[in-house]
Amino acid sequence: MRKRALGLLDQRARSRHELRGRLIDAEFAPELVDEVLDTLEQSGLLDDRVFATEWVRQRAARRGKSARALDMELRDKGVAPDVRAEALEQISEEDEASQARILAEKKAREVKVPPADRSEYDKALRRVVGVLARRGTTQG
Repeated sequence: MRKRALGLLDQRARSRHELRGRLIDAEFAPELVDEVLDTLEQSGLLDDRVFATEWVRQRAARRGKSARALDMELRDKGVAPDVRAEALEQISEEDEASQARILAEKKAREVKVPPADRSEYDKALRRVVGVLARRGTTQG
């Protein structure tokens, strides 16, 4: 089971909760899974703080995700609230506003012909707003 856990961690970093779920789904006994996870944490191979910090850094930079969206993702991965909050400190309001502007401008550039009427304008605007909403931003 330790080999399986290490293989999963080798694929990508994971939270303790996420790794525990994967191992239990593979039909390993929960008590044994917890023992292995404790050992991995003690050796520094499994660390929710490091995982959350890297998750936020990478997903904010590469995917333009907002702090709100990243918080939800980390919550879904079983990361504790204080660990999530600490990791999310990397993202400032200015960073989010800048990223929202970049995303909005990129989507707006896809409109090659100015909207002919209010209906077309609204449709183009909904597309821009949709991109921002999917990234979890409240900026605009």
